[in-house]
Amino acid sequence: MKKFKLQIILVGVLAWMMSSCNDDIYDNIKEFVDSETVYPAGYDQTKVSLMSGYGRVEIYLMGDNRVEKPHLAKAIKTMVKWGDGPNDFREFTPARSWVNVTGLTVAQVYHFEIYTEDEHGNTSAPVTISGKPFNEADKNAYVILTSATASASKVSIACATSDLYYFHSVKYSYTDKDDVARSVESESPNFTVRNLPAGSFTQVNLSYKILLDDVIDTLVIDDVLTVRTELTDPPPFNVVYQKYAGIRVSSTLNDNASFAGWRAVDGITADDNSRWASAATANEHWIEIDLQGTFEISALKLYRHLYGSDFMPKFSFQAWVGDAWVDVVTELNNTTDIIYNAAFPSVTTTKVRWYVPPYTGNRVRLYEIEVFGVVD
Repeated sequence: MKKFKLQIILVGVLAWMMSSCNDDIYDNIKEFVDSETVYPAGYDQTKVSLMSGYGRVEIYLMGDNRVEKPHLAKAIKTMVKWGDGPNDFREFTPARSWVNVTGLTVAQVYHFEIYTEDEHGNTSAPVTISGKPFNEADKNAYVILTSATASASKVSIACATSDLYYFHSVKYSYTDKDDVARSVESESPNFTVRNLPAGSFTQVNLSYKILLDDVIDTLVIDDVLTVRTELTDPPPFNVVYQKYAGIRVSSTLNDNASFAGWRAVDGITADDNSRWASAATANEHWIEIDLQGTFEISALKLYRHLYGSDFMPKFSFQAWVGDAWVDVVTELNNTTDIIYNAAFPSVTTTKVRWYVPPYTGNRVRLYEIEVFGVVD
């Protein structure tokens, strides 16, 4: 009987103990369930790319999409890390689809690790990419070659082009002979510094902007060029002589190659076998010549084949200025027959045109056209 009572007591104690632990037996499991970490969304390694800039890189984290507020669940910031130093990271808030990492002045390849972070400091799985920003040492390796052509009062400067870069613009500054500081920005690689003292040296400060295929920033290359003017101006010369590739005409008599436009710039001034002849119509007639460079022109000379008694009373000589033809010589009642001369105020241009308007008897027979000027 005592033994039976003892068993009942033990069973009761055990039941009480189990009952008293009922609320706490799963406490450890419950703790793990309640504190399970949900990490912030990160980036897809296959969509990460990089472009180098000057002392910086741009890292694209979601392909080509630059989403202003990308959907990255729980992420509040983007972290970029490339070393263990206190300054070897950047923090971007809010989380980004791309980042611009600046201040990369050391000439080296950087190995970037990028991840997101939530408000509790939990981080996503990182993605990685490596790249080398363009820096001062890289820039110093580029030299812009120039050539110069001088007169007594100006110097024309030509910047050489290269397969290594694209020319964007140049800013140049200098002080002229009147002690006036000049500063000009040009989108052309060819430019002229003017109003210089004859036979003297002048310092020209140059600031080139160039573009490279693999660099996203426009690079600025500074240089100093010392130029010297001549004591006297060179004599004008015929700037259209044998510019065969630049010839265009309105028409050719009977489409006969013997009367082609290029024959008017071959240097032969009085030979019926070397002349440009227009169609025998009363339409407008013209010959256009691309000078294949920039020139300052100031005189015109025509050698005409006289057709009957026609003195070619109406015509104009034009220069291409800006984006239009501008008359620099206009004749409304010309009486000069075979050789015509005209001087005019200097005009800077890249192509010229002799133009005959429509009228009865205006057919053209032109042995030679000469245009005198100097390299601008």
